[in-house]
Amino acid sequence: CTCFISCRRTMQCLSISQIATSLLHSLPRSIWRYRTVSSNVPDFDWNADGIPFPGCACCEETTSYSHVWAVPLELHVHLISGAKIATVNADASWTGSKMNEMIMPHLQTGTAVAQIMFGTAAWEDTLTADELGLTTGAELHIIVATCNVLVRAAGVSAVNGFYTKRAGEMMNDAPSYTNEAGTLLFRFRFPSGVHYWYFSTRGDLNKSLGDYYRVKAEDLNPPSKGWSADKCPLGSPEIPTVVNMLP
Repeated sequence: CTCFISCRRTMQCLSISQIATSLLHSLPRSIWRYRTVSSNVPDFDWNADGIPFPGCACCEETTSYSHVWAVPLELHVHLISGAKIATVNADASWTGSKMNEMIMPHLQTGTAVAQIMFGTAAWEDTLTADELGLTTGAELHIIVATCNVLVRAAGVSAVNGFYTKRAGEMMNDAPSYTNEAGTLLFRFRFPSGVHYWYFSTRGDLNKSLGDYYRVKAEDLNPPSKGWSADKCPLGSPEIPTVVNMLP
């Protein structure tokens, strides 16, 4: 079937290759794909280990293919204390942010991952497992932080982080929060009676000069969705992901 797949003239008859691909996808520990290196033929997904398909004598032009193995990684996750909390089946393309997301369900309520470590190297949010040099069976250690609200992916770095309640600091019948950078998360009531939640700098909270993001909501806890930088001078188009860790 190799000749059939590599022939330009017969590329429209892909049912055999599609069936083969489906069968290969059913095999454990394999993610198969091939990519054409000719601009005359569209890209398709296949796999092998870097050896081009042989040419075919039955047509004018053949196309060679390259292949990539992607083997799932079994990663063992421990607390800094050494206590094991999970084994996660990951992929070499996973970023630190993705791994963080997959670890979260294994943590106690009110805690979040502050840092993932592989030896002395930190697994940063945008770094992939492959770039970090992880192989199956690797041991990871995590630093855990206690918080009430976890904020990630905001375009303004000062908004990201771990928010804890400000003791005795109720604002408009709801708790207010602060992160390690000093950014405030609070509920604000307009004269019309409408409530908004805001991420803002410290200062005169009756003015918008220090606002990063806001969301219209009557909730007494910080909402997870609906955030916007609309009418917030310090905001950015990258909207934060807000995870409420409150029980």
